Amino acid sequence: MWYEKFEFREATFLSVFAILMNLFSNSIFYIRSINNNANALVFMILTTCAVDVFALFVGCKFGKHKLNPRISPKKSIEGSVGGIVCALILGFIFNWFFPIFETSETSNVLNLAFNSNLELVEPLKVLLITLVLTVIGQLGDLVFSAIKRHYGEKDFSNLIPGHGGILDRLDSTIFVVLGFLLFLVIL
Repeated sequence: MWYEKFEFREATFLSVFAILMNLFSNSIFYIRSINNNANALVFMILTTCAVDVFALFVGCKFGKHKLNPRISPKKSIEGSVGGIVCALILGFIFNWFFPIFETSETSNVLNLAFNSNLELVEPLKVLLITLVLTVIGQLGDLVFSAIKRHYGEKDFSNLIPGHGGILDRLDSTIFVVLGFLLFLVIL
């Protein structure tokens, strides 16, 4: 604010970013309190990371069609679909062992509630949520990439060299957490 070149759009960006981060952190605390276990929170982080990792691997191996070359030139449609499929499988398996919508006794490991009878708990609901959240996560990644392109930046910071900084690791997760909270309100 004290520099001559500080513009209104930069102030707006900072304000929106501060509100978004506040919503994100409050949503994490709320989701963590669901069913008095950490299953839902670990589920979201696991599936979001799975989409990112598997989209990269599948895209490098099979990617031929660009997803949105103007915003993110290295992302491919094949990688996106591969990441979603792998996240669906991983989310289904995780929900089988650690149901995200059921209260049960928690273990000492990350306060996760293990499904001791290994019954499937609402598998279609979990697959639908996983599908929607993986798409939301990829959209979040593209939104943050568009912000970087707009400001002419490659990375948000140099804190993690080669990875674009902390915000580049959280871009998908921010949107997924907010989307999951919206699902909880609707369902």
